[in-house]
Amino acid sequence: MKLKSIKLIAVLLILVTSCNSNKKENTNTSTDNKTVTDVHNSEITLDWPGTYTGTIPCADCEGIQKTITINKNKTFTATENYLGKEDAEFTSKGIFKWSEDGRTIVLSDANRTSFFVGENILTQLDKSGNKITGKTAKLYILKKQNTTIVTTPFTKTKWKLVELLGKKVENPNAYIAFSEEENMVYGNGTCNSFNGRYETLNGYKINMSNITGTLKACTDMSTEKTFFSILETVDNYTIKGDKMTLNRAKMAPLALFEAVK
Repeated sequence: MKLKSIKLIAVLLILVTSCNSNKKENTNTSTDNKTVTDVHNSEITLDWPGTYTGTIPCADCEGIQKTITINKNKTFTATENYLGKEDAEFTSKGIFKWSEDGRTIVLSDANRTSFFVGENILTQLDKSGNKITGKTAKLYILKKQNTTIVTTPFTKTKWKLVELLGKKVENPNAYIAFSEEENMVYGNGTCNSFNGRYETLNGYKINMSNITGTLKACTDMSTEKTFFSILETVDNYTIKGDKMTLNRAKMAPLALFEAVK
């Protein structure tokens, strides 16, 4: 009887030890996974390609104005301008490598310059690859330049018609313009001039009405007829840089225009 009791206790001890061991292993695995997840990998998570500028301290000049462009294909172009000195601008090109943790890059220049890659910033590191500390630390930060495309104003711009239903328009007379005064729309269809009213709603939605034109007869009026019919059907527009399109719902652009400079 005692022997059976001892065996039962032994089995229970083995089971308890095994459960504790598994629990500890699971806890460690969970911790390890959390550690991997929490690591901030700049190479993967940030929109790092672009041009960065800043002026870093200089021992024998007013400062070193730096401009560095890093590209998605891991090439770079760097320009250093030693302020206050004549003929003291230097440009280098090459490749760069990411550190194993994906946080820093090392250029292939003569000094093997390294940078910590942050949100829209590059922080130059010391020769040992560590962040520079002290009062001048902030001076080693290069900021990413704004690459936003400047959008042409919708009104007060003459928009030349360049494509209609996906086909190029060669006639230089065709254009459209929008005036804020009385919400007037006007232009030329290649032969006849026209005018009417427009209304914009909820951002880029547009409605044109009361479009009337002159009654001149020209040799080829097919482009003009299509152009005028489109003006009556479009319900939205888009502008990217110096290009504007008139659209119907989410269909392909019906008409493409370029801003006349």
